[in-house]
Amino acid sequence: MKILFVIENYPPHMGGAEVVFKNYAERLAKKHSVTVLTHRVAGTPAFEVMNGVQVLRIGWNRHLFTFLAPLKGLFASFDVIHTTTYNGAPAAWLLGLLKRKPVVITVHETWLGNWKKYTSLPLWKTWAYELLERPIWWLRYSTYLPVSESTASQLRGVLPARLHNRITVLHNRFDEKQWSLVTKQQGEKKRKELGCKKDDFLVFSYGRPGPSKGFEYFVDACKELVKFAKVVMILPENKHTKKKREELIQKLPSKVTVLGNTPYTNLPAYVKAADCVVIPSLCEGFGYAVVEVNAVGTPLVATKAGSIPEVISGEHVLIKPRSAPAIIEGVKMVKKKQYRATKKKSWPWQVKKLEKIYEELV
Repeated sequence: MKILFVIENYPPHMGGAEVVFKNYAERLAKKHSVTVLTHRVAGTPAFEVMNGVQVLRIGWNRHLFTFLAPLKGLFASFDVIHTTTYNGAPAAWLLGLLKRKPVVITVHETWLGNWKKYTSLPLWKTWAYELLERPIWWLRYSTYLPVSESTASQLRGVLPARLHNRITVLHNRFDEKQWSLVTKQQGEKKRKELGCKKDDFLVFSYGRPGPSKGFEYFVDACKELVKFAKVVMILPENKHTKKKREELIQKLPSKVTVLGNTPYTNLPAYVKAADCVVIPSLCEGFGYAVVEVNAVGTPLVATKAGSIPEVISGEHVLIKPRSAPAIIEGVKMVKKKQYRATKKKSWPWQVKKLEKIYEELV
């Protein structure tokens, strides 16, 4: 079988979605011909073979990629197309129409009608994003693969009932090896690097400061948290997050330690070093940070947002979103060890299930 992935981002550009598609592409490439059509990141070649996957890169930004991808794809040979929200979806749909091939779409989230609820963006921006997202759901795909039951529920709310039978939940997968093998010694070393004293209660939060991550509420909570805890944040910086990051830092108490871009391989040690991790999201399609923390085993305070109650496990406290007081209370509960403890969930790769979906369409 010949499989074409049409996705706006692929490694070396990294994120939760990129990890998922890299793993699926490379696992499928062991038995099938797999090509990835993606946008070109600075410093990357237009074509290369990565672990058996043919990677074609075009367009120097995501929006240009949307228009160029169907043209490039016309010259490719494939049996099925797999795409994802957002910028790759229209291109994949058009290419499927032109080549008369089935199109599978992985849906991480749909915020149609909820942009104001799920983000802290100005009203005019929520309207703009609503207008940009709406056309994606006017198009029709052969199969919809929401990454959680929460996302499936969102999707049923925007698709007509006659398309609901095309929805199949395929949870995101997670390779926990890097996270579960981090040692206590690595955590202790990181605590020393952060200047922690023996009895310090270390509260840690990390992630891209995007509009739905809720870090503004954690920042508000820090005014109280620093009175009884040492607080460390990792806020990556790039051209898309720079302004938001600076706004958050300006509002933080001086006692809070803020770190910038950190290699992914270093994150488990920070989580292991912490006594409590806070994830203040306003919405999550899957919640990679949640399962990362669960794999390490550090107690977690997380909001009841999107899929988080669905994927969370281990020692945790669930709180309402958009509430600094709830974050403060949740951290205090962890400090007193008044958290809920459940059996750890695992998320192995389901390549055979994905193969079956392709085969039925082909």
